[in-house]
Formats: sequence, C-alpha cells, structure tokens
Amino acid sequence: MTDEVKDIEKVEDNLYLVNFNNDVIKNIIFDKLKESKSNKYIQFYSTDYRLPLKEIKNCIDFGFKIIYEYIDDLNPKIIGTNDIPKNMKEKYEYMLKDTENVFVVVTADRLKEDILKKRGKEKLTVSSNGVDYDHFKNLDNKFEFDDTYKKIINSNKPIIGYYGALASWFDYDLIKYLAEKRKDYNIVLIGVKYDSSLEDANLDKYGNIHYLGCMDYSILQYYANKFSVCTIPFIINSITKATSPVKLFEYMALGKPIVTTAMHECKKYESVMIANDREEFVKLIDKSIKMNIKNDKNYFEQLDKDAKQNTWNKKSQKIIELIEEYE
Repeated sequence: MTDEVKDIEKVEDNLYLVNFNNDVIKNIIFDKLKESKSNKYIQFYSTDYRLPLKEIKNCIDFGFKIIYEYIDDLNPKIIGTNDIPKNMKEKYEYMLKDTENVFVVVTADRLKEDILKKRGKEKLTVSSNGVDYDHFKNLDNKFEFDDTYKKIINSNKPIIGYYGALASWFDYDLIKYLAEKRKDYNIVLIGVKYDSSLEDANLDKYGNIHYLGCMDYSILQYYANKFSVCTIPFIINSITKATSPVKLFEYMALGKPIVTTAMHECKKYESVMIANDREEFVKLIDKSIKMNIKNDKNYFEQLDKDAKQNTWNKKSQKIIELIEEYE
C-alpha cells in the first residue's frame, strides 16, 4: 500500500510507489512529469473523495489523460457519510462531459449501463475486480493461528466464512437464520465495522457466530483457507447490484466452495452457487460441505479456472487495450 511507503519505493524498473501525502515529493514528481512528452495518465477511483477536480483539470492542462475507475454505486453509505462528498460528485459529473481526456473503466454491468446512458461508449471498457492468484494459492503450512481461531478449527465443525466490510448491505438476518438452522456449523466473520450495523444485529447472542475483527491482507488468506464454505451474504440493493466483489475472485483462488445471494456480478461464474432466498442459502451451504467431503473434482477445477481467468493481470490488460485503441 502506498500509505505504508515513507517517500518512494521501487517495485520494478519502471514502477514506483510514491507517498503522495508527502507534498514535497509529490510536487517534484509532477514538475518532472509536466516536462515529459510521453503519454501521461492520472488514475483514480470513483470513490476517491480527497482529490479535487481543480487538480485533475490542472493535470489535463499539462498533457495528462485521466483514467476514471468507476468501481461502485455513488452512494454515501459506501464511505459512511450522509451525502455524496463534493469532490466525488464533481469528478463524476466532469467525467460524463469530457470524452476527449477521460477514459472510463467500469467494474460492473450496472455501472456500464449508467455510463452508456449518460456519456456513450467512447473511451469505455468493462474490467471487473480480480485476484492476486499466487497470494491466495501459495500458502505456508507453518502459519500459526491465534488461540481463538485454533479453538474454532479444533472443534472440527464446518466453518462458514465471510471476510470484508460489515455494513448496512450485509444480510445479518440471513446469517442469523443460518446459525439457528445449523447449530453444528461455526460461522466466522472477519472485517471492518463500516457502521453500527454489526452491533445492531446482536450476533453475540449466537454461540456459533464468531466475529474475529479486522485482519491484515498479508495473513487473511490463511484464515480464509480454513473456511469450509466461503460466502457473500449481501442484501440486494442499489449498492450490491453494482458491486464486483474482490473477495469473490480471492475465494476462487483459495479453491473453496462459494455461496452468495443473487448479486448480478456473482451470477456470471459457473463456480458460484447463487441463493435466491434464505432456505436455498442453507441448502447450498449443506451442498458445499458435501462437495468438500466428496472432493468434487469437476467443481474444484471450475473454481480454479474461474480464478485464473480473473487475475489482476487479465483485468489490467483490458485497460491497456482501451488506451491503445485511442492512443
């Protein structure tokens, strides 16, 4: 992460991580880039609320092109505010108008529909989220878990897992229904408390639901690798209809059965089992556990195939092809 870089860190011969919170370094680099005659690009997410539109326009004046990554529904709940921040809204509205200098990358079909209706198809591509395949596939068997998780593992009960944001779009009622119907399953939740929804759900009343808190990306894969089934139990609303969950592809790389609610972007993959109601959710969890026991070869081969087709390398190629088409 760039916020962990003190100033500048070399990754490859032509790739550097820079901490742009350091204004001195930021200004020096931009002054040098302004002088360059090579193609120059500024890339940012649609959910970025710090970068002002004025700075984007200044960059365009100095020959930069813009790559606007439209990654989520523009909804204040995404960043935990009451209204969409001014900087987010202004950049979105500018992107809709400037088809000469702005390339648009969308991660979901619903976001593509929004752009086609308001801006058209020029300089537009679809590139969903993806996975660092090796990070989730190549695990060290010597990893040491904390005592709480050891106890859960040693209970020898199926572990139904989820990691990610715990927010208003997470279906807590569905998880409670699963906990009640399958008391012999352990349900493990890992992630950041995005709002008060986790506390409001009163999950601590259920002895088989375990919230483990936040977890660093560097060790997350080890915990998830102990899941019997990986889940994405989201409520279907405007946010989740436009969501391409990163965890979906990470689950694939882990080689774990996946059960989700009926999100559009999850329906695209053969390896994902879609539950249309809570009864079906429980049935698919049961089915997944049996698939593990039977070691369903065809299913696990499909999981790996889907993971390899959705690596970050594959996703970045879509952006490269878009730029090459016009530049």
